[in-house]
Amino acid sequence: MHQTIDTIARILTFVTQTFDKIGAWIVLPAISVVMMTDVILRYVFNSPLIWGLEFGEWMLLFIFVAAIPECTRRHGHIRMELLYGVMPLWFRKAITVLYAIIAGGLFWLITRVEYDEFDFSFGLGAHDRIS
Repeated sequence: MHQTIDTIARILTFVTQTFDKIGAWIVLPAISVVMMTDVILRYVFNSPLIWGLEFGEWMLLFIFVAAIPECTRRHGHIRMELLYGVMPLWFRKAITVLYAIIAGGLFWLITRVEYDEFDFSFGLGAHDRIS
């Protein structure tokens, strides 16, 4: 049983590290290239990429979602270490629980808004509800 859990932990660590590296080494440079190309096309040739802004939006969301598990695995929460380090252990645990609740709510809100965008983008009926 213990060996199975270790194997699953190694697999999940590999997956989170892989997504983190894909976001950092492939997606982020791709966003930079697309955005620079879009700016040049827009202001020099007056012909912007139609999909450039949406690409940036979706890929930034991908980076955020891909990096959070690895950041959490390394205990790398976004916080002010100067204050966090002097807090009592029980308070740090309470802050971590609060962080998880707020992150879950944030993911729910992002999912809700982006689903409506997705639905509208592909013409699955969202455009009929717009007045």
